[in-house]
Amino acid sequence: MKPILIYTLTLFLAFNIHAQEKKTLSAYRTEETIKIDGLLNELSWSNSNIADSFSQIEPFPEQKASIKISVKMAYDNTAIYIAAEIEDNPDSIFKIFTPRDDIESSDFFEILLDPYNDGLKAFSFAISAAGVQYDASIQNDNNDENWNAVWYAAVNHHKTGWNAEIKIPYSELRFNASEIQNWGLNFFFNLRRRREFSAWNPINVKLNNILVQNGILTGLKNIEAPLRLSFMPYTTGYVIKSKDENIWGTSFKGGLDLKYGINESFTMDMMLIPDFGQVESDEQILNLGPYETYYDEKRTFFMEGIDLFSRAGIFYSRRIGGQPARFSQVYDMIYDNESVLTHPSELQLLNSTKISGKTANGYSIGLLNSVSAQSFAEIQDTITGEKREILMQALTNYNISVVEKSLPNNSYISFINTSLSRFTDQYYANNTGFESNFQTRSKKYRLFSKGAVSYKTQSSFEKNTGFFLRNYMQKMEGNFQFLLGNNIESYTYDPNDIGYIQQNNEISNFGEFFYKEFTPAKFYNSWSVGFEFEHKMLQNPITLVEYFGYFTARLETKKNLYFGLWGGLRPTDKFDYFEPRTAGYVFVIPPSNFGGVWISTNYAKKLALDISSEGSIVNEWKNNYLFLQIKPRYRIGNRILSIYSWSITKKTNEKGYVEKYDNQVIFGNRDFQSITNSFETSYIISKNASFNLRFRHNYAHVIYSHFMALTTQGELINTNYIAENANINFNALNLNATLTWQFKPGSEISVVWKKDLVSSQYFDSYYYFDNLSQSFQLPQINSLSVRVLYYIDYQNIKNII
Repeated sequence: MKPILIYTLTLFLAFNIHAQEKKTLSAYRTEETIKIDGLLNELSWSNSNIADSFSQIEPFPEQKASIKISVKMAYDNTAIYIAAEIEDNPDSIFKIFTPRDDIESSDFFEILLDPYNDGLKAFSFAISAAGVQYDASIQNDNNDENWNAVWYAAVNHHKTGWNAEIKIPYSELRFNASEIQNWGLNFFFNLRRRREFSAWNPINVKLNNILVQNGILTGLKNIEAPLRLSFMPYTTGYVIKSKDENIWGTSFKGGLDLKYGINESFTMDMMLIPDFGQVESDEQILNLGPYETYYDEKRTFFMEGIDLFSRAGIFYSRRIGGQPARFSQVYDMIYDNESVLTHPSELQLLNSTKISGKTANGYSIGLLNSVSAQSFAEIQDTITGEKREILMQALTNYNISVVEKSLPNNSYISFINTSLSRFTDQYYANNTGFESNFQTRSKKYRLFSKGAVSYKTQSSFEKNTGFFLRNYMQKMEGNFQFLLGNNIESYTYDPNDIGYIQQNNEISNFGEFFYKEFTPAKFYNSWSVGFEFEHKMLQNPITLVEYFGYFTARLETKKNLYFGLWGGLRPTDKFDYFEPRTAGYVFVIPPSNFGGVWISTNYAKKLALDISSEGSIVNEWKNNYLFLQIKPRYRIGNRILSIYSWSITKKTNEKGYVEKYDNQVIFGNRDFQSITNSFETSYIISKNASFNLRFRHNYAHVIYSHFMALTTQGELINTNYIAENANINFNALNLNATLTWQFKPGSEISVVWKKDLVSSQYFDSYYYFDNLSQSFQLPQINSLSVRVLYYIDYQNIKNII
């Protein structure tokens, strides 16, 4: 579907329906000191207005909440205060102790604040019945739970229920400087035993966007954001045994995180000499495909408040401080009489700075800059002992800048630029993109578009430019919803120096159609069915790749059991131009069928279970794929949760790329099997202290039966190729034990032990337990670290002075 047609349809559908009337609550200005203890005995609460009459979001939309919840709000010159009274049977309250930000197993009270009242960005603060805090920054209905503010909350249980009392300093919020302010506001309550979720301002479940359905907070006058300046110095001590040595070494690192409020709307975050040694290890796998493995970001700095930088999908934060550019080339750059002594797999960041905020007239601005140091591999001559260095990556600067304008009807348009500069290599990469979201006045339809241009150059001689564009129109409200769109990526589009895509050179048209039933009936709470399709072609030359379609179905029962299944087919050959990894070749795959099923039981029970399975069949090759995962979870008391996961992946008679040999593209007929066992247990010592243990072992083996040569027409023919040690045993083992204590808001001590192993070493046995046993005998990286981070608020220092 052409973009001009989508725009025309959207304008045609841009009619207005009457929005529901929003509830309002006026906050009380207090002059007394409110103690956050959950007792609610201050005079301010007696004088405050009441917000009540909550209505359900689920399981019975728009019905009255089954328990009474009353909320009051007050404010002074430094903070905003919330008091909630929940009337409930004390013996029925779910008060499970969990880590911070993981409160869904408990009853909890939540407040949503949208200081700009534009339905695009908000802040969520919640407190569970056990006193565990949750906070998140919400951008366009996407929750960023890595955002952690410093705020205060307490609960008090009594014979008629429980109270929640919250203090949110203005320093943790972003708002304009108007004398009189109206904020978007809503309150939510989770009643776990009934799987009931309710809201103060009613929520239309048939409309996807929750932020546009907030009520209004009034009464805020003459509030000013204080100087927001905080320091988080840290020190980390390590005891490390590298994988090739039998002795333990020690190291000591220190650094500083700084947060500065440039004004009431903009904040600067800075890391000086950052250290990520305590970050959880990646779940590595054996990757036989043509595309780089994608790993989620786990470093807090690059996870917190990063939504604005995700516009147009051209920024992949793992590039910053990631693997050096010439890491995989080192062993090709040494001589026969040389060995590699050190081969760092990650770059050392020198600093990272992030500035973000929103102006009073609706402009959101984000700037992110990082610098990584030079990275060298150390090489030694085995005969003379002489050492030399190989530069794997020069000093590198990464820069991302974003400007976004809020538009009427919760719409927006963004422009983003990402760049990488390796100055001594004279290598530069630059991606410039846009993203827009235009919604009708009724919030029922939207047109979403994003696109980018990539550019890179080296030494002013080699230049490369490409582009991509994606559009879709979506109906977001009602029982019947749909999405129709197209996508194009030029054959020269390459954002991967600071972004991530698996493949370029593609044109695709796609659609999704769903019917959802939200109203509970005798045997179910909700259900949905859908159909999706996609048609793919190469962009250059324009030729068919594949097309396929599949259906989905989902059901939630009255006992809160979730079922789902899906299935589909690809009725014609697939023409894969990427698996051969050689220009001018195509790999032809016969038609296939595929599908899957999953079930999830009620997490409110002590024992819950998730099961999922999927598979596919290529009949002509008798090529079968099967995946099965079984994931039980068991809660012991109110403080211990254990989750075990076992999964297996099997592929028989799979055909895939092996290598280029003697001007031939060699493919192999292989059987693949992978088994993953993981176990995680959390013990919550108190609401501010916890212990977490996580173990994961992934084993995979590949056995080749015979080899073939691929022709340019996609046929597999006989060859005289003989492989040596082509079969693979792969083991990835991770063990992480973490003890964390937040000894004051924003400050913590963490002790982390990590054991990591990744090996493709060949073993005689293909049995899982043999490989697990032998993995523990291989060289591994072991580290024990203690990190102390102390939060220093300038306001506290100023008061002392």
